[in-house]
Amino acid sequence: MTHGSDQARDGFALPATLLAMIVIGAIVTGGFFLASQEHNISVSTDQGARALHVAQYGLEEALGTWTGADLARGPVAGSVYNGSRELGTYTLTPVRLGDPATGSRLHAIISEAETGRHQYRGARRVGTFVRTSAASLPYKSALSLIGQLDRQGGAVISGEDQCGAESAATGVMAIEEGMVTGFYRGQEQMIFGDPPADYDDEMTPETLSDFGEVTLADLMAMATRYYQGNPANPQHMAPETTTTDAGTVCDRSVDLNWGDPDEFPGPCGDFYPLIHIDSDALLDVGRGQGILVVDGNLTVLGNFEFSGIVIVTGSFVMEGTGSKINGSVIVHGQGEIDTENDQSGNARIQYDSCKVAEALANNLRVRPLASRAWFTDMPPLQAGI
Repeated sequence: MTHGSDQARDGFALPATLLAMIVIGAIVTGGFFLASQEHNISVSTDQGARALHVAQYGLEEALGTWTGADLARGPVAGSVYNGSRELGTYTLTPVRLGDPATGSRLHAIISEAETGRHQYRGARRVGTFVRTSAASLPYKSALSLIGQLDRQGGAVISGEDQCGAESAATGVMAIEEGMVTGFYRGQEQMIFGDPPADYDDEMTPETLSDFGEVTLADLMAMATRYYQGNPANPQHMAPETTTTDAGTVCDRSVDLNWGDPDEFPGPCGDFYPLIHIDSDALLDVGRGQGILVVDGNLTVLGNFEFSGIVIVTGSFVMEGTGSKINGSVIVHGQGEIDTENDQSGNARIQYDSCKVAEALANNLRVRPLASRAWFTDMPPLQAGI
């Protein structure tokens, strides 16, 4: 009997050992699985938070630098770095809201970001609503000024719209009748517009500094080109290009690159810098476009061409031959427009509503609406939706 009982005990040990091994293996495997899951959750949470920060960075970059012109372009890609290490990439997509024909200036800016690689990736999307600034000239005229205007020789001031988008503007807007001389050279009319001259006795430096939702001080603060001197004398302004894998592009880092008024849509044809000269200035030879602000007196000699808006807080002298300004000129002081040689090209100020609109659109920053940004981890929004 004893021997048979011993045989029964020997048969129980092996199954019990195997069961214990299975239980221990399951516990170990479960521990590894839970640890792996905790790791994946931790990495996913970290990548999601990082992607949110990258997306928010891209959005803030747009709000700090974009103008109305950027809203008309396609998606823009960028990256965020910590030293030399890339933290993530983002894509900014502008979406127009409403019908521009009804005057809608609302847009949405969507920033979509991705971080990490392979299974350890994060993706977030943030966005906010913005509107373009409403800005316009203080007076619709080829030339506005407070002081005396003396037009001489073959110089021409014309309020007839160069691009034909609008009806004729006033040729010269002055503070009172009698401040403008030189309407004719002999029997030939030299100041044109509808009317050739108009007057506003309430014109002040403040009214000439009011552009709607922005002021002259705002424009100075947003300058992308800045010069000082006594006087400042930038010369030979000309478009500069560089060759990349994508082709020939405008090199906007060159200080004397003021865009190209003669070539659109060439590489620099859509570049409209905002130029601030913080002193008297003498400009001779060169071309450019955008908004030119001279905080002092401005003298323009021969062979200088500019398209857009020119603002002078002091006096304005335009003489010599070959100089031309297309757009509008605003002068807080006096003006003298003259030409030395009628046969070699006359100084000319020509109203151009298209150049004025382009100069404003390409320099006025977008403004966020008074609301919070939103974010989501939904799939990327397709442009045009």
